[in-house]
Amino acid sequence: MTTLLPLATYSASGTGASAETGVYRALRGSLSVTAFSGGAATFSLETSADGIAWRTVGAWDAVTEEGESARVFGGLSTYVRVAYTVPGSAEVAIEADLVQVYASVADFGASGLQTGAFEGIPASQILAALEGASRLIDDYLAARVTLPLVVFANASLRRATVIIAVYDLLSTIGFNPEGGDENFRLRYLDIIKWLEAIRDGKAPLPGGIVDTTPAIEGSPEVLSDEARGW
Repeated sequence: MTTLLPLATYSASGTGASAETGVYRALRGSLSVTAFSGGAATFSLETSADGIAWRTVGAWDAVTEEGESARVFGGLSTYVRVAYTVPGSAEVAIEADLVQVYASVADFGASGLQTGAFEGIPASQILAALEGASRLIDDYLAARVTLPLVVFANASLRRATVIIAVYDLLSTIGFNPEGGDENFRLRYLDIIKWLEAIRDGKAPLPGGIVDTTPAIEGSPEVLSDEARGW
């Protein structure tokens, strides 16, 4: 768990301390508001490759009362931080779990698997479904590799993530096994069978992935480009 904003009372505008993402390129950030007064407050996530030039990758829902909310953010670089604007005052803490997401929202849209039922679903919800699908895939890969993956730009892995996310989203908005949605269920079951075969050593690992197995001293050093950001 990474603390992005320690529990404190915040007002006016500012930024929290930066945190390194390591090999990860996404995070699930949980915002907790225990006291609030004044106008709507905003908390956004920024990322940077060098700790100098920052860009915004997204924001939590505007804060108008006490409560909790969570959001998945992708496309991260080496550093992240929280920027905030609080017209009144808010007692807030933000914690994050660093994760890998094996497909992007753009991959989801380009997959050809989406239906008109997804119109109006925000990108943040799609990204959350892709993150959940990635965690499910990790449950199977963990039997064969040391997580997290450092390099994962594999077409089969990306496709599997999208198919699982599509099925999960269909389930939340009203899956109809008697209609055309049956095809999505069959695709999902095919992916689960493939993952089971990988877990059990009956199918090869997706090509080109690199995990975090410690290098053995004296073995050849393998270098790769920075993992694709989502």
